[in-house]
Amino acid sequence: MFSLEWTDGARDVFTRYGDGVVRNVCFYRDTRGGEWMLRGFAGSFGLSNAANGNAMVYDMTIAGCRQSMLADLCCR
Repeated sequence: MFSLEWTDGARDVFTRYGDGVVRNVCFYRDTRGGEWMLRGFAGSFGLSNAANGNAMVYDMTIAGCRQSMLADLCCR
């Protein structure tokens, strides 16, 4: 479980509910009921929500993301 606090003060808590087929993938639900796939890469991670098309990348610049295994999340 982890939480993200947005600059506007909103906060979401993400709770793990499943594992992916590979080691760096797992699945989370947020406090609003959204379901997210988390993919880790080199200490950073990306979250994607298939239902609404949202994606976010944590602890990585856009330039770094575009050259990483998370490029599909940051190039939308």
